[in-house]
Amino acid sequence: MSIIDRVLDSPNPFPQGLYWTGLKGSPVHPAVGAMLEKARKTGVQAEYVEVETFDAFMSRLWRQLDGKPIDLDMKVRRAQVADVAIPLPLVGNAKPLIRLNGLPVRLPQRCFKLEFKRPQEWADLREATKDHRSTVIVTKGEHICCWGRADDIRACFGTSLTGMVEIDLPDDFHAADNLHLKAFFEEGLITALTKDKPLLPRMKPSAGYIIVDPHAVEVGPLAPLQRVVGKTAGLIPGLLSPVDHEHPVAQKVQWAEALRVSLDCKDARTWLLLEPDIWIWPTHARTVATQFLDKRKEQRYNGTHNLLLNAWTEIVLATNARNAELALRPFDDGSEAETPTFHIGSRTAFSRRTTA
Repeated sequence: MSIIDRVLDSPNPFPQGLYWTGLKGSPVHPAVGAMLEKARKTGVQAEYVEVETFDAFMSRLWRQLDGKPIDLDMKVRRAQVADVAIPLPLVGNAKPLIRLNGLPVRLPQRCFKLEFKRPQEWADLREATKDHRSTVIVTKGEHICCWGRADDIRACFGTSLTGMVEIDLPDDFHAADNLHLKAFFEEGLITALTKDKPLLPRMKPSAGYIIVDPHAVEVGPLAPLQRVVGKTAGLIPGLLSPVDHEHPVAQKVQWAEALRVSLDCKDARTWLLLEPDIWIWPTHARTVATQFLDKRKEQRYNGTHNLLLNAWTEIVLATNARNAELALRPFDDGSEAETPTFHIGSRTAFSRRTTA
């Protein structure tokens, strides 16, 4: 009998429970897994706790202890809460304190409600629109909502489509019944922001992405970004994508400068949030490109981040005018239900001191 078996067979071996720590993302050793399972079968609360590092774990454990000596606690803690007095400028002369990454945006109010011969699931809609992503934008909730020229919508769905009715869109895409509209608005936005530019639109469940087109011939519009970061796309030398059952063939890994785009509501206003990022192809290779990404992003804070926001704002809005409002549309022509209009301000939000 092993020592672990003897301990577990003893009465009340772990009155407070058994907790085993390991590095986050690392596999659980079979012997540890077997020990925890044995402990649970004997009625002991046994858990495997993931931690970033041993130091991080010990720091968190230290914070839970009571009655720590003050002199020792001062050596362990990296930061302390303290009262401070920061002089602020006089009212009337206050300048912005923090620049934020949100542009004010007014969303379109009309779209089509589509009617079909039979109920449409998301799989049906994705299959129908896969070759029409540049001309038709669709979402599914209580109704199937769509933007696109009427002729393009009919070409997309064919004889399964029985009708198109113009409807009003709700203002609050955060309401429980309207959550599907957030991605709908975001896809319409990035389609409008990338139209006729050397940029690629991509949608993910959490947000949209605007990516520098590595194969674009006319790259003049990218000059503001090139002045900040230099090269905007390329191949990661010597790196191949991981191989698994879904991706049986290793591929060379490419990168391109990108912008994460999402919508949010704050202070009763809608904001377009811009977050500079880097896109990786193929997407499942991002896990093996962390060293490249860390190196590429390591200096992108404060002044550099400010320049990046300026560059991306100028590129996607096609203007360097400050405090201007632009009207952007994803398609060339059509009614408001066919090609929606997004009104976007070119000055980002900022914080400043307010008067009492």
